[in-house]
Amino acid sequence: MDQETARKREAGFLSYPGDAAAVYRFAAGEIADRSIPLERVRLSGGSPIESGFTLIATGPIMGSVDALDILNEYRANGFTKPGDIVVFKQAGTLSCWSVDLLAYNRLRGLLENCLKTAELGMEQNYNQIDGIINNTAPRPDELASEDEALFLVGGTTYLHVQTSEDDRDYTREDCYTTYDYTLYDKKTLRQLDGGRMEVAADIRDAPEQVHRLAAQNILECRTVLGASPLELVSLDILEALQDAAMREMEERTAPKPSLRDNLKQCQQAAVPPADTALGRSGDAMKLTKIERETIINFNEAERTASVYTHNEALKERLLALCRTRPEQVRQTDANRWGGLTFELPKKWLKVSPPRVLSPAQRAVLDRMNQSRQKST
Repeated sequence: MDQETARKREAGFLSYPGDAAAVYRFAAGEIADRSIPLERVRLSGGSPIESGFTLIATGPIMGSVDALDILNEYRANGFTKPGDIVVFKQAGTLSCWSVDLLAYNRLRGLLENCLKTAELGMEQNYNQIDGIINNTAPRPDELASEDEALFLVGGTTYLHVQTSEDDRDYTREDCYTTYDYTLYDKKTLRQLDGGRMEVAADIRDAPEQVHRLAAQNILECRTVLGASPLELVSLDILEALQDAAMREMEERTAPKPSLRDNLKQCQQAAVPPADTALGRSGDAMKLTKIERETIINFNEAERTASVYTHNEALKERLLALCRTRPEQVRQTDANRWGGLTFELPKKWLKVSPPRVLSPAQRAVLDRMNQSRQKST
């Protein structure tokens, strides 16, 4: 399927009125060679097609079914494989998942702007481009409140202005009020900047006029967008902007898997399930040679490496080092299949290829071997 056909099929999936699913698979060849990294596409709300994926299947799904249950059914039936991306549109909202060997990962932000493009063709009110198709249009009094307003600046940036909670009881005699403000990128919904600024205010003006004046002052004094036009938009969009900013912050601060977590996952994938590893007598069955793995794991940040092994000679050597060099080598884990895990200094790991002898050195070595054989 070429990219244009995939795009048309994707648009049909996004504009489908009911619940539906789509499966993307990475395509080799010319399309993949020109692809954009998936993480960059996700942050910009783009399509997996931009990252070299092709849309292999779309179709309706039953309503009110949990996404993980559907993913497990797809995996059990061989409908998906590791590396695929599965997208569900349920109740008008999207959830995107990458299929890994052992689990599923949520890809937040993927296809968000594509959904908005599909929504543009169905919504009659531009202020309702919010990721949910054909929902109720806002009431006029929701465009601005007494304390806050949301503006679209130059068609590219959202500016949210709100009077500070410490400064809301200003009186007719007050000349200034303090505003908290936040800037969001319209395309990615990412939070760009924020702060607090004191601006001139007249209590006799309507709230919308006061907020607009405050927005103009903030843009002129704190940004390079001072001359950009301002369009008052619905405050209903604000929740989506704040949710996107919160998700980005959570992803930035989320702890990354440690070296030991990665090694444990490799160990779990390497051994057979418990119900197949035991015979009828209850004794542990021996692993095959291909299952008796040795896994060496280290990263650029830590000074230690982890070694998981079934090799008897290596286990004996490392156990001996645990006794003679306990401050540097220690055993960290053991499983019932005979695999042991050790931690040791990373700098001890070396690759030592065999020495390559020159013809003259080889001749000397052959003569020494012949002399040794004659003497015996």
